[in-house]
Amino acid sequence: MPKTGDIVLVPFPFTDLSQNKVRPAVVLAVHRDDLTLVFVSSVSPKNIDFTLHLSRDIFQKVGLKKESWVLVSKIATLDRKIVLGKIGSLDHALLKKLKIILKDFFEI
Repeated sequence: MPKTGDIVLVPFPFTDLSQNKVRPAVVLAVHRDDLTLVFVSSVSPKNIDFTLHLSRDIFQKVGLKKESWVLVSKIATLDRKIVLGKIGSLDHALLKKLKIILKDFFEI
């Protein structure tokens, strides 16, 4: 069962719900059969506010193939049954940074 900080592959929905694409995502929370996930992209965002950069010295350690960004603004809650597999996990320090970014994004 996935846990907070795991990086999993899931069919992540487009914001207009027209389609989905298999993407890596970080597990933010586990709620019974649901997972709250945040999108990971290998495309550098135009605005890096509210992102966690997984630079060249980090991405392989967490199970990714390329330099990536965790995009806090792209969040979804999905059934854990659709998880296609775990590819890695964030270490304690990266998870702590992600939590700070989430607090700033949601102003909590």
